[in-house]
Amino acid sequence: MFHFYPTGQSFLDDNAEILTRSPLETVFFEGNAKNMPDMRDGFAVKVWDGGGSLLALRLKTWPMVLFGEPSLCGELAACLWEQKCTFTRVLTSLPLAETFFTAYEALAGGGHRIRHAMTVMCCRTLHDVPTDAVSAATEAEVAEITGLVLRFHAEALGEIVESTAAADGVRRRLGNYAIARWEGRIAAIACRNREMERLCAVSGVYTLPEARGHGLARQVVTALTRDILQRGKLPYLFVEQKNPVSNHLHQSIGYTYEMPQYEIDYDARPCRAGRTQSGGHETAQNQRSQS
Repeated sequence: MFHFYPTGQSFLDDNAEILTRSPLETVFFEGNAKNMPDMRDGFAVKVWDGGGSLLALRLKTWPMVLFGEPSLCGELAACLWEQKCTFTRVLTSLPLAETFFTAYEALAGGGHRIRHAMTVMCCRTLHDVPTDAVSAATEAEVAEITGLVLRFHAEALGEIVESTAAADGVRRRLGNYAIARWEGRIAAIACRNREMERLCAVSGVYTLPEARGHGLARQVVTALTRDILQRGKLPYLFVEQKNPVSNHLHQSIGYTYEMPQYEIDYDARPCRAGRTQSGGHETAQNQRSQS
């Protein structure tokens, strides 16, 4: 059985127990669903039987997120294909992703590859790390922060972001930023993001190349982590599995590994050289944080 939801709120209401039971695994479901007053920019569907359920949700161009029972991937693939629900990326665990793509590509063809192999880390006990270089961001610093945000997207994610849109985003979330200065300029940033009832992420961690090695990233992440803990929420972040520098940095603050997550590209066209068919892996070299 399956059900397509008319609004994000109806999805949240119907699946509250699942989301509450597995908050980290479903964090993007909750955040994205809150921005879906209708389904003009995506879809939300639940497939279930007597043994469990499988959730899928896509908002705009963000990855489709999956969570639930792998045995239901065949039914999910069929209903997405029949209802013409499209997607270009998926975010979930690797076993669930591979089971889903095996079923979906048998119907639709195409191929997939891993864009980011990530791990979710959480901090429950914060280590004693000095934060003397950290300050809150001000309106006068929007342009300077935007410059670092653009560099983060280009260097860490391989994405080109329009500068006006980036500046607008910084201005809207200015109170969420922690910054650290080095030699008279902003050299490191981090942002509090996706704040939920029980969780809050630290994201967009970036340090200028010439300022790395001075502990500035450790300071801005520590400052935001302390703030999140004081709010009574669990701080979490995503790190690339093959980024030992970033992983060590977060461990030194008090973060521990929780679970792997994979962002996977899907191409509906026949696979070209450099892309892998269902069951194959190609790990992206981009890093989520530059420290």
